[in-house]
Parts: sequence; structure tokens; C-alpha cells
Amino acid sequence: MPVPTYFSIRVAKKIQNILTRTDIRLLVALGAASGLASWLGPIVIVPIFLTAGLPIFWAAIKLKAVPRSVLTAYIVFVILWTSAQFCLSLIEHPEEINQAAWRAFYLGARLTSIVSLALIIPLAATPLKVGRAISWYLEPGAALWSRLRRSKNSRAQASGAWQVSLGLTLMMSFLPRVCSSLTNLNRSLKLRAPQLSAFRRIRLLGLALLRIIGTQTWEVALAIAGRNLYRPEPWIWPKKSGPAQMKKN
Repeated sequence: MPVPTYFSIRVAKKIQNILTRTDIRLLVALGAASGLASWLGPIVIVPIFLTAGLPIFWAAIKLKAVPRSVLTAYIVFVILWTSAQFCLSLIEHPEEINQAAWRAFYLGARLTSIVSLALIIPLAATPLKVGRAISWYLEPGAALWSRLRRSKNSRAQASGAWQVSLGLTLMMSFLPRVCSSLTNLNRSLKLRAPQLSAFRRIRLLGLALLRIIGTQTWEVALAIAGRNLYRPEPWIWPKKSGPAQMKKN
């Protein structure tokens, strides 16, 4: 059966182009606000966010914006918490099976909408741009805190917003690498040593993953040093944030 035209990579790229042309600061704010609304808001608004999030989730799968292992972890996370909600509700009220199923469904819908909308970020921008956007949001609060402490440093150095942004950027770029490395290691062990026991497989996976993480940490450290990301100045959002200005920064 042929795949419909609207389920194609071309449509996924159009979704990505729309997100890429949007200011990443707006996308970060929308992602955070929609996530909070999906979790804390009434259940009637969850289908709206779910309808908006599922095409983004589909586009992330088509364009491989996120490693498949990360997407699998997201799906397993939603299934586990939904199943746990159903089992706990059933234990508390064994006679109310329908109510337990609805509660689990509500929780699964909320988690699915949050996870799907969170994929806006890797589809729209690199971790460095996201880090700059987060620094832009954190800077006023950090500068106010510095004034309250009567710090005499400069605005960029007084605020610790860039350090938080650096940490979040490293996390966003490092976790997908670790997941991809773990998937590749597991595949290699299955092909080269299928007779290994579960204990030895876990032990070898841990040792090999630690060695790979050590190598990647050194590469990331060199990249940070090469781009001067250990200083506050690169994390300040440019006043004219056009494409050419962003390339310079």
C-alpha cells in the first residue's frame, strides 16, 4: 500500500522549515508554556496540544532529528507511567476498571503531548542556539540578583545565566550521543558475541561506554575551548539577531 503524499519527507521538511524560521526564543517559551499547560491544565485542552505535537513527533522521526534510541526511550517512558497509573488506580479501586483506564489514558495523553512538543527544540535549532535563548531568558533575573548582591562585575560576568546555559547545552548535545553509542555497542555485541551471558554483556557495555564517553568528553572540551564558549560573551543574545549576525556569533 503506497504511503499517502502528506506522509512524506517533503512535508516533514516543511514543518522543520517553519520551525527554523521562527525565533528560537519564541519556540522555547511556547514549548515551556504548552508543556505546563498540558500537565497542569484541564483535560479538555490536552487534545489541542496532542494534535499539534503528533505531527512534530512524526517529523522528528522522518528527519531523524533525534536518535531512534531517544525516541524509543520516550515511548517506553510514556507506556511505563501509563501502565503504572492504571495498575495503581486498579489496586486502589478494584471495582472501577473503567475509571482506572480513563485515568491512565489521561496521563498517557498528557505525557505524549509534552514529549511531542518538546521535540520542537531539536527540530528547530542546534543546542548552542537553544542555550543562547535560555541565557536570554535567565539574564534579567540573574542581573537583578547581582544588583541585589551589589556586585561590581560587568553585566555578562555578574550574571550566572551563561553557566546554566552552557550546562544545558552540554546536556542536550551529550545525551543523544550517549544513547547512540549505547545502541551501536549493543548491536555490535549481539553480532560479534551472541553467546555472552547477560552479566558479561552488561559489564562490557559499561566499560566500552565509559571509554567512549571519555573520548567524547575530550572532543567536547576542545570544541568549547575552540569556540570560546567558556566565556560569558558568546552566550549573550545579539541585539540584531538576523541570520548573518547569528553566524558571526
